[in-house]
Amino acid sequence: MDLCQRLEEAMKKQVFILILCLLILCTGCKTAVENAAGSKADLHLEEGDGLTVYVTGVSSTLLTEKEELTIYPSKYTVGPQIAGGEMNSGSGNIFVQALEEYSEKTGIKIEIHFLEETGEEGGDPLQFLYDQNRPLPDLLIASKHTGYDYERLARQGLLLDFTEYAEREGLLQEDDYYTQILEGGQIAGKQYTLPFLFNLNALLTSDAYLSEMQMPRPDQSSSYEEILYLLENSCHQTQSSNTKEAIWDASMRPAGKYLPNILTAAGYPCYWSVDQELLLQESAITKIFSLMEQYNQQEFVNILNWQQQSYWQNVNGHNKSTAIAGMEASAYEEIGIFLSGGRCGSLNFYSSLLTDAAYFHTAYQKAGEELVLCGIPSLQGVNTYSANITGFAVGFASTQYPEVCYDIARYLADYAYPPFYGFSVNRRLTEKQLQEAQHTSFILYPNDIWSRVMTGGLKQSEIESYQIKTMPLEPETIACIENMLDHIAGAGLPWGVLEREIYAAALGKLGDAALTPKQASAWVIEKLAEYQRIQSDLKPFYDEAYTLSFAE
Repeated sequence: MDLCQRLEEAMKKQVFILILCLLILCTGCKTAVENAAGSKADLHLEEGDGLTVYVTGVSSTLLTEKEELTIYPSKYTVGPQIAGGEMNSGSGNIFVQALEEYSEKTGIKIEIHFLEETGEEGGDPLQFLYDQNRPLPDLLIASKHTGYDYERLARQGLLLDFTEYAEREGLLQEDDYYTQILEGGQIAGKQYTLPFLFNLNALLTSDAYLSEMQMPRPDQSSSYEEILYLLENSCHQTQSSNTKEAIWDASMRPAGKYLPNILTAAGYPCYWSVDQELLLQESAITKIFSLMEQYNQQEFVNILNWQQQSYWQNVNGHNKSTAIAGMEASAYEEIGIFLSGGRCGSLNFYSSLLTDAAYFHTAYQKAGEELVLCGIPSLQGVNTYSANITGFAVGFASTQYPEVCYDIARYLADYAYPPFYGFSVNRRLTEKQLQEAQHTSFILYPNDIWSRVMTGGLKQSEIESYQIKTMPLEPETIACIENMLDHIAGAGLPWGVLEREIYAAALGKLGDAALTPKQASAWVIEKLAEYQRIQSDLKPFYDEAYTLSFAE
């Protein structure tokens, strides 16, 4: 073999080796890509499979010929930002929109049902499935209005534990999330729920009202006890007047039996420690009940059909000739202090402190007054604030696809919601929203618009005339909200048994003068201890006989 042939053979070997190396490198790259996707490997469902997801809300199948009606756009843009209608409007449910977008992006089929849908079975649909030994859904997208005891569901082994996936992703260590909110979704130290929306507790009033009541302006150095004193003093000052309602919040008030759930929600981020020790202090509950006893002794002007009227009419003001937003202002003097927040109770116009602040800021400006916003601190000290988890995902242990359930929950945590729904657990999204609120308007609708259209009391063509356009928020107001976000003491899930049943029964006994505030507080503690002993024996989703026993 001559020199030329040897050189040619050597070159062929080098080319072969080079090609072999490239093949190995490419194979390695391909393997790396596959491994990167491999963390989501089981996101690929078996052929023909899909996930069943229940969502808080009413099925659009109930809309009949009005099925295409959308009171507020499910997509919103910065400009004027739009919020309104009711959260469970079938064709405007933001959670359904998010699930549909997830399905489109991943190719995963999602069958959506609505938790409040009606059927022959009646009662709670999940309890019906359980009683019939039928599969529970893979995932529940819950709002603060679902009254389940998630701690009891976890204890009974029905909930999916997200801990493994959250820890693998380092979710609780990421700076882009409000970790106090995520930790608030834990039960007995396990991540059984994944929160994605929350709210803060604050009081909104005006300088004029505080001046008339001869009360100092609260600030960020106010303690929880000082806020309670301010509210109680307001009740004392207005007892002789039938023209003002000292305190108002989004909970309905049976005459003489009212407790703004915001006060307990603000005081206690959660009610049980990791070791199942009760955190409620009887002395603190007694103070709240004493305040409510004063509050419920007031006599108020009956606001006729206030649910059917714009909230523009229900804002405190002092110039009776002022017509707010071009409407009759016959009732706007009735509210002295508005409490924004809470975790249980019926859904009303406002679910977000941000839109509450924008609304009252605009209303007071029109009345020539100034908004006063003060966060209600937690019992842990001044300048610490409890957060209420208002939107969260709950997986069920029976699912075949636990990681898909978690992936959907993560998708919801990174979804951009309109301001009406509250603050996002994604810190960057919330910060962006706060910045936008200083330069843009919100367009709000009265809370009952959807119902009025559905019952034929309002034509779709008339909806636009009910729009309320707010003014951009002042930097001082945004700074106050930002301070609250920076000093979250903790967050808690809604707990219907306590906040809807035991507290309501205690207030009933208090309103009937059957118990004193101190006795009612002791009764609450006693009932909670009893409930903890027997909760594993109760039906998973509701036990009507047990909850009715509280009223006895």
